[in-house]
Amino acid sequence: MKTPESSSTPVYLQIKESVIQNIMNNVWTPGTQIPSEAALCQQFNVSRMTVNKALRELANEGLVTRHQGAGTYVAHPKYLTTLVKIPNIVKEIQDRGHAHSVQVLAQEVHHLSTQQAQELKLEGPVDLFYSCILHLDAGKPIQLEERYVNPKVFPSYLEQNWQDMTPHEYLMHEAPIPTGEYIIELRSPSTQAAKALKIHANEPCLVLSRWACVNQEYASSCVLWHPGHSYKFKGIF
Repeated sequence: MKTPESSSTPVYLQIKESVIQNIMNNVWTPGTQIPSEAALCQQFNVSRMTVNKALRELANEGLVTRHQGAGTYVAHPKYLTTLVKIPNIVKEIQDRGHAHSVQVLAQEVHHLSTQQAQELKLEGPVDLFYSCILHLDAGKPIQLEERYVNPKVFPSYLEQNWQDMTPHEYLMHEAPIPTGEYIIELRSPSTQAAKALKIHANEPCLVLSRWACVNQEYASSCVLWHPGHSYKFKGIF
C-alpha cells in the first residue's frame, strides 16, 4: 500500500481504497467492525478530519454504516432488483386489436426422473402435470408455453379448457399470492420451440423462465418462448 508521502493521490482517497480492498477481498465481511478512526489515523499518519472524510464518503456510497459511539461497520450488500409483471399474453394481443387463439400441443402427466426433479429443486422421482400450449396472434405463433404443475397444489389443472383462460390466469385465480423467481434471457430455441414458433433453429428466442411456490411448496414452473425478432417485454414502473 502506498503511503501519503509516496503517492500523489489524496490521502482520504487512499484510505477509501484501502477500506474498499479489504471489503472486496473479504478481509472485512458484512456486519464486521472496521478499525476505529483513531487506528486509521495512526495507520495513515493523518488527522482525524481526513479519516472522517473518507469514512463519510464510504457511508454515503453504502459501503459502510456508521453508528455514533459504536464505530463503523461493513454494510450488508443491497441488491438491485427489477419487478416485472408477468405479461398476460391474451391482453397483449387484444390490446393490439388482434384475435388470440391457442393450440394445446400436450396436456398430460409427466414422470420426472430424479435428475429432472432436481432441476426443478424437487426431490425425485416425482409425477407432475405438464402442458404445452402455443399462443397465436391473429393466427401467427407468438408464444410457446411449457409448464409443469404440482398436482398436490392444483389437482384440477388438467381438467381445464385453455380456450377459456390461460394457465397463468387459472393458477393465479386458485393461488393468487405465490412466491418465486424468474429469469429473462436470450436462448437458442429447443427443437420443439423452433417447430412450434416456425423459426429457424439458430434464431434467438426471448425466454422467460418462472418458478413459483405456494405456502413454501413447489407449485409450478414454466418456460415461455418468444421469437426474438418479433417480441419484446413492456411494462410500467
